Formats: sequence, C-alpha cells, structure tokens
Amino acid sequence: MWGAAVEGRHEKGASAEPGASVHRLDGRADGAETRRAVLYLALRAVRDAPARQAADRDAALLWCSREHVALHADDVCEDDAPEVRLHRRAGWRRVRALVREGAVAVVLVPDPLYLSIDGRARRDAEDDVRSDGGELVYLRTL
Repeated sequence: MWGAAVEGRHEKGASAEPGASVHRLDGRADGAETRRAVLYLALRAVRDAPARQAADRDAALLWCSREHVALHADDVCEDDAPEVRLHRRAGWRRVRALVREGAVAVVLVPDPLYLSIDGRARRDAEDDVRSDGGELVYLRTL
C-alpha cells in the first residue's frame, strides 16, 4: 500500500527520530525555509492489523508535525498490494523514479518495514534513493 504524498515547509535543525538523517535539500543558509515533498511508504499494510497501520500512520504524522511538513489528506486504496514481496519491488522502483524526477525528496518508511527487508535489498534501496538525491527516514513505531 502506498502512503500519502506530503508537501510543506522544513526548517533546519528540526528534531528527528534517532538515527534519521534530516538535512537541508537546497543548500540555503541556516534559518531559511524550503519546500520539499515527502512520500510515506507502508508496504506491509495489507498483511498487518489495522492497529499496526494506525501506528505507522501516527508515526508519519508525528514526524511531519515535528518537521513542519503538512501531511496530504488523501488516502490510498488498500487493494493495490495483494502480495507484499512483488509490491515491494515495484514500490522501490516507483520511489526511485519519483526521487529522480524531483517529485519526492524524502521517503518515510515505518520501522517494521525496514526490519522486514533483507539486508541486501534494503541497502540497494537506500543506495538507489540516495544516488538520485533523496533520503530515507525510518519511523520508529511502538
């Protein structure tokens, strides 16, 4: 399942989850604001319980609130990912295309998804996004 697209304001120095790298994307001076787009991924949502989906979504909302980024209200159909492994592959290709086009600068990924991806696939996804100028932020949910 794809999450919602996000667009809004970001100020340097805003807090982030431990281990997340949050940095300016346009190189402007400290204190300047920049607009950036953020994509929220929840690819495990089809198999996960509603409580897990809600926790992932709440973590994304909290991160966006701390980063002064407004979450887009559109929701996504849950029927688009009947098989997680296949969708995950298609999902990462789509993420890379969006980052390369400049439509997305940051990708929010729930921590359980990060833990569920095997090491090589995870490193490949991280390298692909970073090589195209994007950034992955892993959200910690309880």
